[in-house]
Amino acid sequence: MRLLELSPGGKCTLTRNLDHNKVPPYAILSHTWQHGQEVTYEDLIRGKRSLSPPYRQRSQRQASNAAGWRKVDFCLAQTRQDGLRHCWIDSCCINKAHPDEKHGAFNAMYSWYQNAHVCYVYLQDVLVVEDLVGSRWWTRGWTLQELLAPSRVVFFSGDGVQLGDKVSLQHVIHSITRISNEVLVGSQPLAEITIEEKLSWMKGRQTTFEEDWAYCLQGILGFEMSRRYGEGRLRAIERLKKEAARRATELRETELKRRQEERQQAQREEELRQEQEALRRRAELDELERKTYDEETHKQLLETPKRKGSKRESQVADSIPSRPKSHETVTMPGYSAPHYPGADHGSALPRPPRVIRSSYYSSSPASSVHDSLVIEDERIVHRRQRRDSYESDRMARPPPLMARPRPARPLAPSRDESFDPAQVEVTLEDLLAVGPKTSSLGRREA
Repeated sequence: MRLLELSPGGKCTLTRNLDHNKVPPYAILSHTWQHGQEVTYEDLIRGKRSLSPPYRQRSQRQASNAAGWRKVDFCLAQTRQDGLRHCWIDSCCINKAHPDEKHGAFNAMYSWYQNAHVCYVYLQDVLVVEDLVGSRWWTRGWTLQELLAPSRVVFFSGDGVQLGDKVSLQHVIHSITRISNEVLVGSQPLAEITIEEKLSWMKGRQTTFEEDWAYCLQGILGFEMSRRYGEGRLRAIERLKKEAARRATELRETELKRRQEERQQAQREEELRQEQEALRRRAELDELERKTYDEETHKQLLETPKRKGSKRESQVADSIPSRPKSHETVTMPGYSAPHYPGADHGSALPRPPRVIRSSYYSSSPASSVHDSLVIEDERIVHRRQRRDSYESDRMARPPPLMARPRPARPLAPSRDESFDPAQVEVTLEDLLAVGPKTSSLGRREA
Protein backbone atom coordinates (compact mmCIF):
# COMPACT_ATOMS: atom_id res chain seq x y z
CA MET A 1 0.00 0.00 0.00
CA ARG A 2 1.40 3.37 -1.08
CA LEU A 3 0.47 6.63 0.61
CA LEU A 4 0.89 10.32 -0.08
CA GLU A 5 3.01 11.75 2.74
CA LEU A 6 2.89 15.40 3.77
CA SER A 7 6.17 16.82 5.02
CA PRO A 8 6.37 19.68 7.54
CA GLY A 9 7.81 21.90 4.79
CA GLY A 10 4.64 21.61 2.69
CA LYS A 11 5.85 19.06 0.14
CA CYS A 12 4.00 15.85 -0.64
CA THR A 13 5.86 12.70 -1.64
CA LEU A 14 4.77 9.23 -2.60
CA THR A 15 5.92 6.56 -0.19
CA ARG A 16 7.11 3.08 -1.05
CA ASN A 17 4.92 0.01 -0.60
CA LEU A 18 4.24 -0.37 3.14
CA ASP A 19 3.51 -3.57 5.04
CA HIS A 20 -0.02 -3.88 6.36
CA ASN A 21 1.22 -3.89 9.96
CA LYS A 22 3.36 -0.75 9.49
CA VAL A 23 0.79 1.56 7.92
CA PRO A 24 0.42 4.90 9.81
CA PRO A 25 -2.98 6.61 10.33
CA TYR A 26 -4.24 7.92 7.01
CA ALA A 27 -7.20 9.55 5.31
CA ILE A 28 -8.77 8.07 2.18
CA LEU A 29 -10.61 9.72 -0.71
CA SER A 30 -13.83 8.49 -2.32
CA HIS A 31 -14.83 10.07 -5.62
CA THR A 32 -16.17 9.35 -9.08
CA TRP A 33 -13.72 9.15 -11.92
CA GLN A 34 -13.85 11.43 -14.93
CA HIS A 35 -12.19 10.10 -18.02
CA GLY A 36 -9.02 12.03 -18.80
CA GLN A 37 -9.30 14.25 -15.73
CA GLU A 38 -7.60 12.11 -13.07
CA VAL A 39 -4.06 12.46 -11.75
CA THR A 40 -2.44 9.07 -12.26
CA TYR A 41 0.54 7.26 -10.80
CA GLU A 42 2.52 8.01 -13.97
CA ASP A 43 1.93 11.74 -13.49
CA LEU A 44 3.54 11.56 -10.06
CA ILE A 45 6.44 9.49 -11.39
CA ARG A 46 7.14 12.06 -14.07
CA GLY A 47 7.08 14.73 -11.39
CA LYS A 48 9.76 12.79 -9.42
CA ARG A 49 7.19 11.75 -6.81
CA SER A 50 7.10 15.23 -5.33
CA LEU A 51 4.22 17.69 -5.30
CA SER A 52 4.83 21.38 -4.59
CA PRO A 53 2.26 23.47 -2.73
CA PRO A 54 -0.81 24.27 -4.85
CA TYR A 55 0.01 27.95 -5.41
CA ARG A 56 3.39 27.03 -6.94
CA GLN A 57 2.20 24.30 -9.32
CA ARG A 58 -0.86 25.93 -10.81
CA SER A 59 1.17 27.26 -13.70
CA GLN A 60 2.73 23.85 -14.25
CA ARG A 61 -0.56 21.96 -14.46
CA GLN A 62 -2.32 21.26 -17.71
CA ALA A 63 -5.89 22.30 -18.29
CA SER A 64 -6.83 18.75 -19.31
CA ASN A 65 -6.59 17.37 -15.76
CA ALA A 66 -7.39 20.48 -13.78
CA ALA A 67 -10.40 18.76 -12.14
CA GLY A 68 -8.22 15.90 -10.96
CA TRP A 69 -5.68 18.27 -9.43
CA ARG A 70 -8.46 20.05 -7.54
CA LYS A 71 -9.42 16.77 -5.90
CA VAL A 72 -5.80 16.07 -4.96
CA ASP A 73 -5.37 19.59 -3.56
CA PHE A 74 -8.60 19.24 -1.55
CA CYS A 75 -7.56 15.87 -0.11
CA LEU A 76 -4.10 17.08 0.91
CA ALA A 77 -5.45 20.27 2.51
CA GLN A 78 -8.19 18.42 4.42
CA THR A 79 -5.71 15.80 5.60
CA ARG A 80 -3.41 18.49 6.98
CA GLN A 81 -6.38 20.22 8.62
CA ASP A 82 -7.38 17.00 10.41
CA GLY A 83 -3.87 16.60 11.82
CA LEU A 84 -2.85 13.66 9.64
CA ARG A 85 0.27 13.29 7.51
CA HIS A 86 -0.80 10.55 5.09
CA CYS A 87 -3.64 10.05 2.65
CA TRP A 88 -4.59 7.59 -0.09
CA ILE A 89 -6.12 8.31 -3.50
CA ASP A 90 -6.83 5.37 -5.77
CA SER A 91 -6.14 7.19 -9.02
CA CYS A 92 -2.54 8.13 -8.18
CA CYS A 93 -1.47 5.55 -5.54
CA ILE A 94 -2.03 2.39 -7.65
CA ASN A 95 0.25 1.48 -10.51
CA LYS A 96 -2.31 0.11 -12.94
CA ALA A 97 0.41 -0.78 -15.43
CA HIS A 98 1.46 -3.59 -13.08
CA PRO A 99 -1.20 -6.37 -13.24
CA ASP A 100 -0.32 -8.04 -9.94
CA GLU A 101 -0.39 -4.77 -8.06
CA LYS A 102 -3.71 -3.82 -9.61
CA HIS A 103 -5.26 -7.19 -8.79
CA GLY A 104 -3.98 -7.08 -5.18
CA ALA A 105 -5.29 -3.53 -4.74
CA PHE A 106 -8.78 -4.51 -5.91
CA ASN A 107 -8.89 -7.39 -3.41
CA ALA A 108 -7.55 -5.30 -0.51
CA MET A 109 -9.46 -2.11 -1.23
CA TYR A 110 -12.33 -2.90 1.16
CA SER A 111 -9.91 -3.43 4.06
CA TRP A 112 -8.05 -0.23 3.14
CA TYR A 113 -11.27 1.77 3.38
CA GLN A 114 -12.22 -0.08 6.56
CA ASN A 115 -8.91 0.72 8.29
CA ALA A 116 -8.83 4.40 7.26
CA HIS A 117 -9.05 7.04 9.95
CA VAL A 118 -11.57 9.03 7.93
CA CYS A 119 -13.05 8.86 4.43
CA TYR A 120 -13.58 12.06 2.42
CA VAL A 121 -16.43 11.80 -0.10
CA TYR A 122 -15.76 14.44 -2.73
CA LEU A 123 -18.99 15.22 -4.62
CA GLN A 124 -17.94 17.32 -7.59
CA ASP A 125 -21.52 17.80 -8.87
CA VAL A 126 -23.02 18.90 -5.50
CA LEU A 127 -22.97 22.40 -4.05
CA VAL A 128 -25.62 22.20 -1.26
CA VAL A 129 -27.25 19.45 0.74
CA GLU A 130 -30.44 19.64 -1.33
CA ASP A 131 -28.45 18.50 -4.39
CA LEU A 132 -27.16 15.42 -2.57
CA VAL A 133 -29.88 13.14 -3.92
CA GLY A 134 -29.03 13.73 -7.56
CA SER A 135 -25.30 13.15 -7.26
CA ARG A 136 -23.60 10.70 -9.62
CA TRP A 137 -21.74 9.17 -6.65
CA TRP A 138 -24.86 7.14 -5.66
CA THR A 139 -25.03 5.42 -9.05
CA ARG A 140 -21.55 3.88 -9.11
CA GLY A 141 -20.98 0.29 -7.99
CA TRP A 142 -17.62 0.64 -6.19
CA THR A 143 -18.84 3.55 -4.04
CA LEU A 144 -21.14 1.17 -2.10
CA GLN A 145 -18.22 -0.40 -0.20
CA GLU A 146 -16.69 3.06 0.21
CA LEU A 147 -19.87 4.06 2.05
CA LEU A 148 -20.15 0.99 4.29
CA ALA A 149 -16.53 0.03 5.06
CA PRO A 150 -15.19 3.16 6.86
CA SER A 151 -16.38 3.94 10.36
CA ARG A 152 -16.34 7.69 9.66
CA VAL A 153 -17.49 9.11 6.32
CA VAL A 154 -17.65 12.89 5.70
CA PHE A 155 -19.33 14.39 2.63
CA PHE A 156 -17.92 17.51 0.89
CA SER A 157 -19.24 19.58 -1.98
CA GLY A 158 -17.30 20.45 -5.13
CA ASP A 159 -16.12 23.67 -3.42
CA GLY A 160 -14.70 21.75 -0.44
CA VAL A 161 -17.55 22.69 1.93
CA GLN A 162 -18.49 20.03 4.48
CA LEU A 163 -22.11 18.85 4.07
CA GLY A 164 -22.25 16.37 6.95
CA ASP A 165 -21.19 12.86 7.88
CA LYS A 166 -22.74 9.42 7.53
CA VAL A 167 -24.47 9.62 10.90
CA SER A 168 -25.97 13.08 10.54
CA LEU A 169 -27.19 12.34 6.99
CA GLN A 170 -28.37 8.78 7.68
CA HIS A 171 -32.03 9.51 6.86
CA VAL A 172 -31.10 11.07 3.50
CA ILE A 173 -28.77 8.20 2.71
CA HIS A 174 -31.44 5.65 3.68
CA SER A 175 -33.96 7.25 1.31
CA ILE A 176 -31.42 7.07 -1.54
CA THR A 177 -29.78 3.67 -1.00
CA ARG A 178 -32.50 1.76 1.00
CA ILE A 179 -29.82 0.77 3.52
CA SER A 180 -31.09 0.60 7.10
CA ASN A 181 -29.95 3.21 9.61
CA GLU A 182 -28.58 0.48 11.89
CA VAL A 183 -26.15 -0.62 9.17
CA LEU A 184 -25.14 2.96 8.38
CA VAL A 185 -24.29 3.85 11.98
CA GLY A 186 -22.60 0.48 12.57
CA SER A 187 -24.95 -0.91 15.23
CA GLN A 188 -25.82 -3.91 13.03
CA PRO A 189 -22.91 -5.85 11.49
CA LEU A 190 -22.96 -6.76 7.81
CA ALA A 191 -22.62 -10.45 8.63
CA GLU A 192 -26.23 -10.46 9.86
CA ILE A 193 -27.59 -9.18 6.52
CA THR A 194 -28.71 -11.73 3.94
CA ILE A 195 -27.11 -11.86 0.51
CA GLU A 196 -30.45 -11.00 -1.14
CA GLU A 197 -30.66 -7.75 0.79
CA LYS A 198 -27.06 -6.89 -0.07
CA LEU A 199 -27.75 -7.51 -3.75
CA SER A 200 -30.74 -5.16 -3.50
CA TRP A 201 -28.41 -2.36 -2.47
CA MET A 202 -26.78 -2.61 -5.90
CA LYS A 203 -30.04 -1.81 -7.67
CA GLY A 204 -29.57 1.23 -9.92
CA ARG A 205 -25.76 1.17 -9.70
CA GLN A 206 -23.46 0.77 -12.68
CA THR A 207 -19.85 -0.24 -13.27
CA THR A 208 -17.43 0.23 -16.13
CA PHE A 209 -17.16 -3.53 -16.66
CA GLU A 210 -20.38 -5.49 -16.23
CA GLU A 211 -18.64 -8.24 -14.23
CA ASP A 212 -17.59 -5.64 -11.62
CA TRP A 213 -21.27 -5.37 -10.63
CA ALA A 214 -20.74 -8.68 -8.79
CA TYR A 215 -17.05 -8.28 -7.96
CA CYS A 216 -17.54 -5.02 -6.05
CA LEU A 217 -19.63 -6.96 -3.47
CA GLN A 218 -16.79 -9.26 -2.40
CA GLY A 219 -15.66 -7.09 0.48
CA ILE A 220 -19.23 -6.57 1.69
CA LEU A 221 -19.92 -10.32 1.56
CA GLY A 222 -16.63 -11.08 3.31
CA PHE A 223 -14.79 -13.29 0.80
CA GLU A 224 -12.77 -13.15 -2.40
CA MET A 225 -13.39 -14.82 -5.74
CA SER A 226 -11.47 -15.04 -8.98
CA ARG A 227 -12.14 -12.37 -11.61
CA ARG A 228 -13.16 -13.64 -15.02
CA TYR A 229 -13.77 -10.68 -17.24
CA GLY A 230 -15.83 -11.70 -20.26
CA GLU A 231 -18.10 -14.21 -18.48
CA GLY A 232 -20.93 -11.69 -18.24
CA ARG A 233 -22.82 -10.11 -15.38
CA LEU A 234 -25.34 -12.94 -14.83
CA ARG A 235 -22.73 -15.66 -14.64
CA ALA A 236 -20.60 -13.57 -12.30
CA ILE A 237 -23.63 -13.05 -10.04
CA GLU A 238 -24.38 -16.80 -10.12
CA ARG A 239 -20.81 -17.63 -9.10
CA LEU A 240 -21.05 -15.01 -6.39
CA LYS A 241 -24.20 -16.59 -4.94
CA LYS A 242 -22.72 -20.10 -5.01
CA GLU A 243 -19.58 -18.93 -3.27
CA ALA A 244 -21.64 -17.05 -0.67
CA ALA A 245 -23.75 -20.16 0.01
CA ARG A 246 -20.65 -22.33 0.36
CA ARG A 247 -19.04 -19.86 2.75
CA ALA A 248 -22.25 -19.64 4.78
CA THR A 249 -22.31 -23.44 5.10
CA GLU A 250 -18.70 -23.48 6.23
CA LEU A 251 -19.41 -20.77 8.78
CA ARG A 252 -22.39 -22.72 10.15
CA GLU A 253 -20.35 -25.91 10.41
CA THR A 254 -17.52 -24.04 12.09
CA GLU A 255 -19.95 -22.47 14.54
CA LEU A 256 -21.56 -25.82 15.32
CA LYS A 257 -18.17 -27.41 15.87
CA ARG A 258 -17.13 -24.55 18.12
CA ARG A 259 -20.29 -24.85 20.19
CA GLN A 260 -19.86 -28.62 20.46
CA GLU A 261 -16.29 -28.17 21.67
CA GLU A 262 -17.47 -25.61 24.19
CA ARG A 263 -20.16 -28.01 25.47
CA GLN A 264 -17.62 -30.83 25.76
CA GLN A 265 -15.20 -28.57 27.56
CA ALA A 266 -17.95 -27.44 29.93
CA GLN A 267 -18.92 -31.08 30.54
CA ARG A 268 -15.32 -32.04 31.32
CA GLU A 269 -15.00 -29.12 33.69
CA GLU A 270 -18.27 -30.08 35.41
CA GLU A 271 -17.11 -33.69 35.82
CA LEU A 272 -13.82 -32.50 37.25
CA ARG A 273 -15.63 -30.18 39.63
CA GLN A 274 -17.94 -32.97 40.79
CA GLU A 275 -14.97 -35.30 41.32
CA GLN A 276 -13.16 -32.68 43.36
CA GLU A 277 -16.32 -32.03 45.37
CA ALA A 278 -16.71 -35.77 46.04
CA LEU A 279 -13.08 -36.00 47.19
CA ARG A 280 -13.54 -32.99 49.43
CA ARG A 281 -16.70 -34.41 51.00
CA ARG A 282 -15.03 -37.78 51.49
CA ALA A 283 -12.10 -36.09 53.22
CA GLU A 284 -14.52 -34.20 55.45
CA LEU A 285 -16.33 -37.41 56.35
CA ASP A 286 -13.05 -39.18 57.10
CA GLU A 287 -11.94 -36.33 59.29
CA LEU A 288 -15.28 -36.29 61.11
CA GLU A 289 -15.14 -40.05 61.62
CA ARG A 290 -11.59 -39.86 62.92
CA LYS A 291 -12.48 -37.11 65.38
CA THR A 292 -15.55 -39.03 66.56
CA TYR A 293 -13.52 -42.23 66.99
CA ASP A 294 -10.82 -40.34 68.90
CA GLU A 295 -13.35 -38.78 71.22
CA GLU A 296 -14.98 -42.12 71.98
CA THR A 297 -11.61 -43.78 72.61
CA HIS A 298 -10.45 -41.01 74.95
CA LYS A 299 -13.77 -41.04 76.74
CA GLN A 300 -13.39 -44.79 77.32
CA LEU A 301 -9.86 -44.25 78.59
CA LEU A 302 -11.00 -41.57 80.99
CA GLU A 303 -13.88 -43.63 82.36
CA THR A 304 -11.76 -46.78 82.90
CA PRO A 305 -9.89 -46.90 86.25
CA LYS A 306 -6.12 -47.06 85.99
CA ARG A 307 -4.86 -50.18 87.75
CA LYS A 308 -1.47 -51.47 86.80
CA GLY A 309 -1.25 -55.11 85.97
CA SER A 310 -5.02 -55.63 86.16
CA LYS A 311 -7.02 -57.59 83.67
CA ARG A 312 -9.26 -54.61 83.00
CA GLU A 313 -6.26 -52.50 82.00
CA SER A 314 -5.14 -55.16 79.54
CA GLN A 315 -8.60 -55.24 77.93
CA VAL A 316 -8.65 -51.47 77.59
CA ALA A 317 -5.13 -51.44 76.17
CA ASP A 318 -6.15 -54.10 73.64
CA SER A 319 -9.14 -52.02 72.55
CA ILE A 320 -6.93 -48.99 71.77
CA PRO A 321 -5.79 -48.91 68.13
CA SER A 322 -2.18 -49.53 67.45
CA ARG A 323 0.02 -46.49 67.83
CA PRO A 324 2.03 -45.13 64.91
CA LYS A 325 5.57 -46.28 64.50
CA SER A 326 6.97 -42.80 64.96
CA HIS A 327 6.76 -41.54 68.55
CA GLU A 328 7.64 -38.18 69.92
CA THR A 329 9.91 -38.44 72.94
CA VAL A 330 9.49 -35.51 75.31
CA THR A 331 10.67 -34.75 78.82
CA MET A 332 8.06 -33.78 81.38
CA PRO A 333 9.02 -30.77 83.52
CA GLY A 334 9.90 -31.74 87.09
CA TYR A 335 10.37 -35.40 86.26
CA SER A 336 13.57 -37.25 87.21
CA ALA A 337 14.29 -40.80 86.18
CA PRO A 338 14.73 -43.23 89.19
CA HIS A 339 18.02 -44.98 89.82
CA TYR A 340 18.08 -48.75 89.41
CA PRO A 341 20.54 -50.90 91.33
CA GLY A 342 23.03 -52.61 89.15
CA ALA A 343 22.74 -50.11 86.32
CA ASP A 344 26.23 -48.81 87.07
CA HIS A 345 27.99 -52.17 86.69
CA GLY A 346 26.33 -53.23 83.46
CA SER A 347 23.55 -55.51 84.67
CA ALA A 348 20.83 -56.60 82.30
CA LEU A 349 18.12 -54.52 83.99
CA PRO A 350 15.66 -52.60 81.78
CA ARG A 351 16.29 -49.00 80.84
CA PRO A 352 14.83 -46.18 82.91
CA PRO A 353 11.24 -45.23 82.16
CA ARG A 354 10.51 -42.62 79.52
CA VAL A 355 7.52 -40.49 78.62
CA ILE A 356 5.80 -41.60 75.40
CA ARG A 357 3.38 -39.27 73.69
CA SER A 358 1.77 -40.68 70.56
CA SER A 359 0.98 -38.38 67.67
CA TYR A 360 -2.27 -40.29 67.31
CA TYR A 361 -3.58 -38.85 70.59
CA SER A 362 -1.97 -35.43 70.37
CA SER A 363 -4.79 -33.96 68.23
CA SER A 364 -7.50 -34.94 70.74
CA PRO A 365 -8.80 -32.42 73.30
CA ALA A 366 -8.12 -35.01 76.01
CA SER A 367 -4.43 -35.30 75.15
CA SER A 368 -3.36 -33.63 78.39
CA VAL A 369 -5.35 -36.18 80.43
CA HIS A 370 -4.06 -39.04 78.33
CA ASP A 371 -0.45 -37.96 78.91
CA SER A 372 -0.81 -38.86 82.55
CA LEU A 373 -2.18 -42.27 81.62
CA VAL A 374 0.51 -43.33 79.19
CA ILE A 375 3.45 -42.73 81.55
CA GLU A 376 4.51 -46.26 82.45
CA ASP A 377 7.56 -48.08 83.52
CA GLU A 378 9.05 -50.11 80.69
CA ARG A 379 9.68 -52.94 83.13
CA ILE A 380 5.95 -53.33 83.63
CA VAL A 381 5.40 -53.22 79.88
CA HIS A 382 8.07 -55.89 79.29
CA ARG A 383 6.70 -58.03 82.11
CA ARG A 384 3.22 -57.78 80.66
CA GLN A 385 4.52 -58.76 77.23
CA ARG A 386 6.31 -61.82 78.68
CA ARG A 387 3.16 -62.80 80.54
CA ASP A 388 1.06 -62.53 77.43
CA SER A 389 3.62 -64.52 75.47
CA TYR A 390 3.66 -67.25 78.13
CA GLU A 391 -0.13 -67.42 78.24
CA SER A 392 -0.37 -67.65 74.48
CA ASP A 393 2.26 -70.42 74.33
CA ARG A 394 0.57 -72.34 77.14
CA MET A 395 -2.79 -72.14 75.46
CA ALA A 396 -1.23 -73.29 72.20
CA ARG A 397 0.16 -76.55 73.70
CA PRO A 398 -2.02 -79.66 73.28
CA PRO A 399 -3.44 -81.08 76.53
CA PRO A 400 -1.51 -84.13 77.97
CA LEU A 401 -2.90 -87.64 77.57
CA MET A 402 -4.66 -89.10 80.61
CA ALA A 403 -2.38 -91.81 82.16
CA ARG A 404 -3.84 -95.11 83.27
CA PRO A 405 -4.13 -95.28 87.10
CA ARG A 406 -1.54 -97.49 88.65
CA PRO A 407 -2.46 -100.00 91.33
CA ALA A 408 -1.28 -99.44 94.86
CA ARG A 409 2.19 -100.71 95.63
CA PRO A 410 2.53 -103.38 98.29
CA LEU A 411 4.14 -102.21 101.46
CA ALA A 412 7.76 -103.16 101.83
CA PRO A 413 8.42 -105.60 104.66
CA SER A 414 10.20 -104.44 107.77
CA ARG A 415 13.82 -105.37 108.42
CA ASP A 416 13.13 -107.66 111.36
CA GLU A 417 10.70 -109.82 109.42
CA SER A 418 11.95 -112.63 107.31
CA PHE A 419 11.32 -112.42 103.59
CA ASP A 420 10.01 -115.46 101.81
CA PRO A 421 9.88 -115.14 97.99
CA ALA A 422 7.64 -118.15 97.73
CA GLN A 423 4.93 -116.33 99.64
CA VAL A 424 4.85 -113.44 97.06
CA GLU A 425 2.45 -114.03 94.18
CA VAL A 426 3.33 -112.00 91.09
CA THR A 427 1.16 -112.14 88.05
CA LEU A 428 1.82 -110.91 84.48
CA GLU A 429 -0.63 -108.07 84.89
CA ASP A 430 1.23 -106.90 87.97
CA LEU A 431 4.47 -106.88 86.07
CA LEU A 432 2.99 -104.88 83.19
CA ALA A 433 1.39 -102.40 85.57
CA VAL A 434 4.34 -101.99 87.88
CA GLY A 435 6.99 -102.08 85.19
CA PRO A 436 10.69 -102.06 85.77
CA LYS A 437 10.36 -100.71 89.30
CA THR A 438 8.98 -104.02 90.63
CA SER A 439 11.57 -105.91 88.70
CA SER A 440 14.33 -103.79 90.07
CA LEU A 441 12.80 -104.09 93.52
CA GLY A 442 12.73 -107.81 93.19
CA ARG A 443 16.29 -107.92 92.01
CA ARG A 444 17.29 -105.56 94.81
CA GLU A 445 15.53 -107.59 97.40
CA ALA A 446 16.83 -110.81 95.94
